[in-house]
Amino acid sequence: MILSKEHHYLLIAAKDGQWVGITHIAINNKDVEFGLIVTPNHRQRGIASLMLDECINWARNRNFDFLFMHCVNQNIAIKQLCEKYQLIPKNMMGDAEVKFKLPPPNIQTFIKEALFRQMKFYHLITN
Repeated sequence: MILSKEHHYLLIAAKDGQWVGITHIAINNKDVEFGLIVTPNHRQRGIASLMLDECINWARNRNFDFLFMHCVNQNIAIKQLCEKYQLIPKNMMGDAEVKFKLPPPNIQTFIKEALFRQMKFYHLITN
């Protein structure tokens, strides 16, 4: 169990100054676990896809070995999102867990992260 806050990160999606989604990132040695949620009235708009894409890219660029996600059986949307990213959930006592070997970073992942940061900076100074 990780108790120190330096092993936890949050990625927050905001619209008009309000939180619309959040991803919790927990680090355990060379593995990373994601928990992701989007507010009900902002679902089906690609927010979760953007957040997961950014988190996977971030984890690859930091050379994490495995990505884990816990999927509650009733949450069809998260299972579909996992499948979109080829993160195949495996049944575990009624729920499902994703364990995905992260590919190593490459020039595209570093450029992508730089572009994410640039877009956030532009959004910050224009609002």
